[in-house]
Amino acid sequence: MVLQFIKGATDSTLGLSELIEELGVNRRRLSMHVSDTYGLTLVKFLKLSRINRARRQIHERGAELSVADIAYGAGLQHAGRFSQEFENVFNELPSQAVERSKSRLKT
Repeated sequence: MVLQFIKGATDSTLGLSELIEELGVNRRRLSMHVSDTYGLTLVKFLKLSRINRARRQIHERGAELSVADIAYGAGLQHAGRFSQEFENVFNELPSQAVERSKSRLKT
């Protein structure tokens, strides 16, 4: 149940402290659940979930929003850091993904 809520919570911009408070569990227990299930730290899991959400937004609304707006909408406050993390995960910059999304919409 906790992991299902976490998955849903990654669709919000709650910070880690707010998420833990919302779930009503202690950080250690939550971290253990995430680690056992996904093999990731809680912070890394949330960050990857938010980066994946940003990628979905790029594909759905990339022509409408700036990269900074997409990062902020995904709960990632620093657009520059977001771009670096996005590139580390997907091997392309968010701006490149936006351009690909735009060209796909034209055809």
